[in-house]
Amino acid sequence: MWKKSVLASTIFYLYQFLTILGPAALIIWLFIKPLEGEWIGMLGFVFGTLYVGFLHGLNTWNYHKTSIASIPYRMIFVFVSFFLTLSVTLYGWATIWKMGWITRTVRGAEVMVTQVRLP
Repeated sequence: MWKKSVLASTIFYLYQFLTILGPAALIIWLFIKPLEGEWIGMLGFVFGTLYVGFLHGLNTWNYHKTSIASIPYRMIFVFVSFFLTLSVTLYGWATIWKMGWITRTVRGAEVMVTQVRLP
């Protein structure tokens, strides 16, 4: 067994933290906070995320010289990202015993070794 470097460990644990934080933030701001009566906070979260999508679309349009349609496409992707985070990620966590689509491992994929008989 080999020991990971400090940089590799830091990147790994930061990624894991953000992977858990993303769906948690969505659930809190889209469902829990509005139930507590904080609708302005939910609207701020959604419009803030849309604003970041708008800025990303502007950067794509300006620097990559794409069409102006890239701006609304990036803003629409915010809702696609919300949907994927609340469906696929949570399904992956709920069915952790399957592990097939997360690690892309095949249980039956073993090296085939044929035995050759010498006369």
